[in-house]
Amino acid sequence: MYVARLRQVVFGPEQSGAGDSPGLGRAAVGLEVLMTCATFLRAAMVTLLFVVIGVPAEPPPAQKEATVWALPDTKVYHCPGSKLYKVGNGKEMSECEALREGYKPAVVDCGSRCR
Repeated sequence: MYVARLRQVVFGPEQSGAGDSPGLGRAAVGLEVLMTCATFLRAAMVTLLFVVIGVPAEPPPAQKEATVWALPDTKVYHCPGSKLYKVGNGKEMSECEALREGYKPAVVDCGSRCR
């Protein structure tokens, strides 16, 4: 929209295909260009402020606490989907419970929000 208007102001309505109205005088064209640029810059600055300052984002949805397979011999737990989930002499427990009891994740934690 701004580019089309700027093209119309600079080149006149004949070249932009906007109609048959006569072009503006040189001073009026300069003023019109400045006003169009100012409008564009104002819109760009508002957009930039929303990006930099940020519109308050919604908090991520609370993730359900993962059930892990804990191996008491090694004090390591495996997440669901792991090759070693439910393999060996272990027991099921929540990831938070496993962390409280001193278990460590085998590779990475399962993503539960417990600290």
